[in-house]
Amino acid sequence: MRRLVGRDVRGVRFYALNEWKGAIGFDSPIALTPQQVTSLGRALEPKSDVAMDGSLRRLGGYVNLELQTPKEERFHRIYRGTHSARQDRAVLHLYDLSASDERNAETKARREYDALHRLQLHMWAPRILDSYQDAPGYAGEMFFFTVVDPTAPCIEERASDMSWATGARLAFARSAIHALDELHKPGTGDEPMVHRNLTPKTILVKHDNSPILTGFERTKIPSDISVASAGAPTGEWDTTVAPEVRLHGLSAADHRSDVYALCTCLTGLFQGREDEVSRRARETLARGVAGVREERDTLQYLEASLSELLGESVPPPATPPARFWTEEQVVRFRDRDYRIVARLGSGGVGTTFKVVEVDRSTKEDLGTYVAKVGHHAETGRRVLKAYSLARSHLGRHGALSTIFEVARE
Repeated sequence: MRRLVGRDVRGVRFYALNEWKGAIGFDSPIALTPQQVTSLGRALEPKSDVAMDGSLRRLGGYVNLELQTPKEERFHRIYRGTHSARQDRAVLHLYDLSASDERNAETKARREYDALHRLQLHMWAPRILDSYQDAPGYAGEMFFFTVVDPTAPCIEERASDMSWATGARLAFARSAIHALDELHKPGTGDEPMVHRNLTPKTILVKHDNSPILTGFERTKIPSDISVASAGAPTGEWDTTVAPEVRLHGLSAADHRSDVYALCTCLTGLFQGREDEVSRRARETLARGVAGVREERDTLQYLEASLSELLGESVPPPATPPARFWTEEQVVRFRDRDYRIVARLGSGGVGTTFKVVEVDRSTKEDLGTYVAKVGHHAETGRRVLKAYSLARSHLGRHGALSTIFEVARE
């Protein structure tokens, strides 16, 4: 075959593997539009739809998948969906190795899962459901893992809640700083972890005012060679990125870069609030966003300063509005306690939850139900009336779902 390279045999030109551009006329004038190329790709290989635009609705037992990342982002796509049997809400991370030309593409794909796996002992880390594995039908090409969808709002959303008091915001800020301090402490590796992706969207607020840290796709893991892009991050991430990372790329990030990003995010919780505590909180957090990394305060010092602002006794935070309820929260309704398992859906009228009734004395699970909460009083009164009128017809109409309890008012 080597003797045939570059020759025509019966009208057919032979090429070596490293001459593939000549074989397909790569440098020839463009003859097909991008739309035609996409159409041909779908006709030749229907499964290519998933790789090209992320049009995926079912995978590995999960259904009703909704793409959360831009369609242009092919290497790492994030979906929200529901398990077909358990009905649990989950976040599915899908990695397409064919979308990357890097030799360490799989190492890069595994990093977020490896980071989360190391952090499962901490309450502020998302819970893993399915471990990192081949995507069904795409063995060796696509991989996925899933985590529990905490259905918790990010601090960007929760900051708009006027019922979130200054004291509760301050307590949350201290808890977030403590969580990052735990992340930075050395584990089994020779050096600690660095998050490198703290933004107002990757820091979530649980119902009990505790944080959940997400967005570990850029995390630097102990004893692992960094596989992050050396280029400087772009887009909305620029608002929280430290100056040294903006200048030199992710390879320049260290613990002090995380401190800068976290303090920038937490400062937004107190913007526009004119009370004395908010002003002092902004002053404290400002010591973590110095332009020179050596001048930034440590997390331990920042946590101590916020603790001093809070005082010795911190009152428990008030229950947030229903649109901010999260998993594991216990809600009392008509002298019964229900623990939220997952959020099933939400819209303009209200939110639907999967809940488990809990025995108040023994804490034993008694049964699983669907609970609905209205967001507005006037709409709530109309829905309450409709449910009350429907209850009398349940015995005669088998197609109607059982209504166990409704609110009194």
